[in-house]
Amino acid sequence: MIVWVASYPRSGNHLFRTVLKRSFDLGSYTAYQPANGKAGKLTEVVGELRFDEETFDDFLEKARASPDLFLIKTHDFVPETDSCIYIVRDARASLFSYRRFLADFEEQQLSFDDLIVGKAWPGAWQDHVKAFVGRDPMNTLVLRYEELASNAPPLERIGAFLRVAPVRPFDVSFSDLRALNERLFRTGDNGAGIASIERHHHETFWAHCGEMMRALGYRDKDGGMTLQQPITLPLPTAQRDNGPYLRGLARRFTGL
Repeated sequence: MIVWVASYPRSGNHLFRTVLKRSFDLGSYTAYQPANGKAGKLTEVVGELRFDEETFDDFLEKARASPDLFLIKTHDFVPETDSCIYIVRDARASLFSYRRFLADFEEQQLSFDDLIVGKAWPGAWQDHVKAFVGRDPMNTLVLRYEELASNAPPLERIGAFLRVAPVRPFDVSFSDLRALNERLFRTGDNGAGIASIERHHHETFWAHCGEMMRALGYRDKDGGMTLQQPITLPLPTAQRDNGPYLRGLARRFTGL
């Protein structure tokens, strides 16, 4: 059985996989497995597993047919028939962090406006989130980065969805992760991203991302945090038809 661990880039996927490993003793795979990955302390803490003896498609076929649990990280759209845990973060923080990531690791220099309107893979934040929160609520769990990064991650909800009981509290701090890779884990706080977007890109950001931000409870345009309850699907603004999102990605990033 597959459960996808999905998110827009820089929304807490590494953190969530660390929670899975530390609090549930569950390892996870990635859809973007490097050909010659080297084991290290970070992969150990995250609980990264590998499928070295088969292609990704063969691995997926085997995982879907198995009664065992296979957790797989992705930033791409996943089939409705598969279960999925989707991690969402305040878009201002995600976009701010993703722009730095693209510059540091991919040598791509993109403006915030380009990211906001979706000129980088995997498309616009608001379209990405809408596609995932529009999934079947019966096989989808949506978690906030902010609750994962709190002093009390939602272990019971995670365990109930996966049907696996937590074995220990989560006790890995952001400073622990930063010590392993300070370029990858610059800051776990949303504040810098919120402040930068609000100061320099307020109008563009809220024009494009505002509807979904408000639907998720991120309502304060001045950078403060409203009281955020756990996300329950379906959201009123979510669309079930993911076709426009997928066709848009195909045109933009593959030329089809």
